Formats: sequence, C-alpha cells, structure tokens
Amino acid sequence: SRSMSGQAMEIMRRRQGRGQMSFLHERQRMALFAVVMLAVMVPIGCVVQMKRLAPYEQPQTTRAARWMVGKFSTLIVPENDPSEYDIQRVVVPIWLDRKDGPWLYVEEAPLDQTFDPTRQLVLNLRLGYHGEVMCEMYALPGDPFEYANAWLEPDPLSGLTPQRCHRRPGCTIELSLQGQDVYLGSTTGRGCEDPYFGSAYITIHQQIGVVGMTRWVRGFQDDDSLMWGTPDRPIVFRRVTAVPESLQDPLVIAHQYR
Repeated sequence: SRSMSGQAMEIMRRRQGRGQMSFLHERQRMALFAVVMLAVMVPIGCVVQMKRLAPYEQPQTTRAARWMVGKFSTLIVPENDPSEYDIQRVVVPIWLDRKDGPWLYVEEAPLDQTFDPTRQLVLNLRLGYHGEVMCEMYALPGDPFEYANAWLEPDPLSGLTPQRCHRRPGCTIELSLQGQDVYLGSTTGRGCEDPYFGSAYITIHQQIGVVGMTRWVRGFQDDDSLMWGTPDRPIVFRRVTAVPESLQDPLVIAHQYR
C-alpha cells in the first residue's frame, strides 16, 4: 500500500514537473515570437517613417522652387558675351493641385525671339531622404512648340499631366543647400542622354540662389572627351522679376511677366 502510494506521488510529481516545463517552454516560445515580430516590425516602421520625410511642400522644396520661379536674363550680365548668351528664361509653377510637387514649367528663348523657344521642359522637385532637393527632368510630349509661351496662360499646361510627359532618366539634379542662400547640384554618371546634339551623354551643373542661377551643360563622347559646351564657364542668369512669396498664385506671376 505504502509502495503504491509512493509510486502515485512520484507520478504526480513527474506530471507537475512536465507541466511546469511545458509552461516554461510556452513562455519561451511566446517571448521568441515577440522578439521576431519586433525585428520584423522595426524595419517596416523605419520605412514608413522615411517615407514621411518627403511629403508635398516641404520647406526645402518650396524654397528651391520659389528661387527657380521667375523671369531671368543673361543680357544684363556684363561678363558674358550677349551675342552668345542673350537668353530669356521663364519658369512658372504648374499643376498646383497635385501632392507630388512642386512642378515647374521652364522655357528659354533668344531675347529677340521669345515667341520661338529653344528649350522647354518640366521639372519636378521632391525631397531626398538626406535633406537634398531632387530635381527631376521631364520632356514635353509630341512637338514642344505646341506649348510655346505657355507661361503667359493663367493655368499653364493645364491640359497636360505628368503621365503624358516623358521622364529623362539619369538627368536628375541633386541640389544641396550651401549656407542659407544657394543651392548647388549636378547630375551623376553618364546616364543623361543628349536630346539635342547627339553626344553620348551630357552633364548638368546648376547653382540656384535668390538673385539668379547658373547652368553648365556639356556633351561628351564615349571616350569622355568634350563634344560641345563651354569647357570652363557656365551660363549665368540674373533675376529680372522678384522672388514670389508663394507658388499658389500663378495668375499674378503670369501677369507679372507679360
């Protein structure tokens, strides 16, 4: 009887031990599951947080866009040769209802033939993950001359959408703020194709400030030798109109240019 009672107590102790071990194993599994979920969720949270760093109308992109918008001229720059660089540049905000902007329309033409632009493009400014302003370049669809002098309209390029324009890969300019009043940037690598003169690739260096901007575009051959463009001098544009207080009043800006 005592022997059987002792055996029964021993069996109960073993069952209790297994139950405790099972409980401990279950807690360990739950703890491990929590650690795994945390490891998975933290990167997801980081990605979401990074995406929130680049919403529409960040101060950096708005400031760069305001400095780009306006009428500019090379004729009033004394160190330039007017016969070579007498260019008018006009930049206006477009598609103000979009949330992936700012978007800008750019038109350049000889000062004595502003009705016949030599350069037309669309720019999209967005904020990079390190605070830089990424300036993406788009070509107009079809014959760009159909949109000549669009900057005179109250709602420029209202009949177009970004989907109809053609993004130029490799031509994005990464602009970084230098001090408080100048953005500097350039394209990188050899991926920006030449739509004008048939070089293997082009490079673009740009400086943007309150009083004006410079642009240095050069075309290179496959062996990296210069095919066209000035070897050591950018084109300098001086601001003719005032820096706009806001991008949200294109009608006033357009009338100011007329």
